[in-house]
Amino acid sequence: MSEYELILIEDSEDDAELTIGALRNSNKRIIIKHLRDGEEALHYINQIIAEQSQGQKDLPSLFLIDIKMPKINGIEFLKELKANSLLRAIPAIIFTSSNELSDISNAYSAGANSYVVKPLDFSEFLSTVSGIENYWLRINQKLNRNHKLPN
Repeated sequence: MSEYELILIEDSEDDAELTIGALRNSNKRIIIKHLRDGEEALHYINQIIAEQSQGQKDLPSLFLIDIKMPKINGIEFLKELKANSLLRAIPAIIFTSSNELSDISNAYSAGANSYVVKPLDFSEFLSTVSGIENYWLRINQKLNRNHKLPN
């Protein structure tokens, strides 16, 4: 069985800890890279692109992105991610505490594949994260991990 790499972009250490714990509980084969803001995430995707073009690294399987972050917010990061033909087919899920209509609209306009509001209840939070992992990494059909979409 193959491993999955999930990129979690989350500035709240508490939310990141909860999310990582829930993901690891749900799937033992998951590799999680936690990045703390959109700027750090942009640097990381540039590194992925460089390494992948040299055949040194597979592409991640999923991006889980908070919106309200310092430096570069989740929407701006998402626009950059989806503008890249190598990365655009990778599912990008907004996972945020905001249920503002403008945030939801902006996320989908920027190319989000899904928008999930973080539940406040602990057991609901765990169930939601498990559901995200189950659908996007197990049920959803993906392109070949190294497939590049046309521009």
